[in-house]
Amino acid sequence: MSNRFQIQSSLCDSHNNALVVDIEEGRGSPPPKAGAYLDTWCPTGRNNQLWTAHEDPLNPGYFSVRSLQLDSADHELYIDIGVAKPSEMTDGAPLDANTTNKIGSRQLWKIGLNPATQPNLSDPVVPQTDYIFIQSYLTHNGGVPYVIDIEGWKAGTSPNMGTKLDAWHQKGAANQLWMLVPQQWTETPKITSFISNLDLKNPENITVTVTGKGFRPGATLALVGSFTPDVGDLTQASPILAASDFVGGLTVSAPSAQWALSGDIGEFYLTVTYNEVYAPTPVAAAKAHWTGAEFTHFSND
Repeated sequence: MSNRFQIQSSLCDSHNNALVVDIEEGRGSPPPKAGAYLDTWCPTGRNNQLWTAHEDPLNPGYFSVRSLQLDSADHELYIDIGVAKPSEMTDGAPLDANTTNKIGSRQLWKIGLNPATQPNLSDPVVPQTDYIFIQSYLTHNGGVPYVIDIEGWKAGTSPNMGTKLDAWHQKGAANQLWMLVPQQWTETPKITSFISNLDLKNPENITVTVTGKGFRPGATLALVGSFTPDVGDLTQASPILAASDFVGGLTVSAPSAQWALSGDIGEFYLTVTYNEVYAPTPVAAAKAHWTGAEFTHFSND
């Protein structure tokens, strides 16, 4: 399994060339210095456009994103927001590639589901490519996350190769949408657990968390649960959309009712598909016995 990927924009340049996140000074010799700006460039396959991700042990769900390109002093480089301290964050803060001694909240990122994405499991088919947001640990007013953004883009225009990247609060514009393009991915998708969490103050409120691994990094997934109680008919849940993280992990939580679960005893079955393909074959499935409050006898297919 390879964890190397490019980060491709939803936008192309004026010649319809794909654009990926690129270390500006890393396209030749000498190697870039720490603090080199990030920009967009057509895919070349060079190390200044290839990235790996590692989950932060102190902030589960957030990752540092490391370049395969070393700096001029042979230090590792990470996607970094170029401000002196988090309190100085503002829209338009530049993105650069910086070293490990700068790691902190400015270098922590997670995948954010695009709320405009619709399930592609039934007619009518919704033509779409499921791009995602790359969200910073740092947030704007009201807790809106900063995201990786192509600087100065205006709707109806095409960014040029070499356009710099910045951090901007999430607006949903095309210059903030990305796709992770793995260079090699041979993992087998798998659902790893169903977990129920009871709200002690409101016992009727149960949150069910589904975890998984091995999915394509940054992919939009559709999760469909069905429940067969001991009495009554099969109940089918509406699809729940979620995005896998930088390394193909999945964690999604929703109230038990959204998974079609009730207070009855019965069997629960869950399937996961990639959302960008109409009526796809499920890539992972699992089942468990539901006691009305928790799962037993979990198994994955």
